[in-house]
Parts: sequence; structure tokens; C-alpha cells
Amino acid sequence: MVEVVPGVWSGRASSWGLLLVVLGVAVSALFMPGLALWARALEAVIALIVLSFSSVVVRVDEHGLSVAVGPARWPRWKVPIADVAGAEVIDLRPFSYGGWGYRARPGVRAIVIRSGTSLKVDRHGAPDLIVTVDDAEAGAALLNGHARKSGRH
Repeated sequence: MVEVVPGVWSGRASSWGLLLVVLGVAVSALFMPGLALWARALEAVIALIVLSFSSVVVRVDEHGLSVAVGPARWPRWKVPIADVAGAEVIDLRPFSYGGWGYRARPGVRAIVIRSGTSLKVDRHGAPDLIVTVDDAEAGAALLNGHARKSGRH
């Protein structure tokens, strides 16, 4: 779903696969006979961590980029427009970044919800930020436009 407002873009992405993993973990924690209480608690924590990276909401406006993940929209990341060196669209495969979730590699931070088109933001003095999101092309174009207007692109 994309919200269209002049100078503002927002996009979303969800992973039904991750939601199924959460459901599977929850069912096993509830119904597996003989499972210790500490093991059930550990499975619940794992399910919450996985659930927190099952969806992403991305917004681009004249102030920059904001990213929020999961049903609670936390954690959040912000990239001020002054930090944007440029934006582009890439095709991302989770295993290229070590899997799903928040991934940190030298020079890159990635929020990987699913495979496919992703918004890659090159930042001045900070690692690039990559987010898997629908309609990444529109987000990249608008972010580049705002960066040019700010004089930092």
C-alpha cells in the first residue's frame, strides 16, 4: 500500500513466512508435552523477536527517511535528509545478508523483511541503509529529489 501526498511517500512490506514461523513457535510452546517452563519462556521470547521483524513501514519526506518495524513500529531508524548521499533500488536476497531481520555488515545496515526490491540509501559518514519495501522505486526517486533540493546530493 502506498500513500501519495506531494513530497511524501510511504511504503510497506510484510513477510507472511515470518508470521507463520511465529505461529509455529507459539503452537509448539503451548502444546508440546513435557516442555519445561524455561523452554516455553525462551520460545515466547524468540517468537516476539521474530514478530518484531515481520513487517516494515518506510516514509520519505523533506526531512529524510524513517523506518519502523513490527506491529509496534519499534525499533525505528531515521536518516536526516542532510545525511542522504543518494538512494537507489536493489534486488535483495536475505541469505546474501545473513538472513532476515536487522543485519549489520561492514559499511551496510539492512532491514530484511523479504526478498525482492529494496531501497538502498547511501549516507554521508555512515553505513548504507537497505530496507526491503514495496515500490522502492518511488521512495528512491523522492528521496533523491529531496536530497538535491537540500543541496547535499
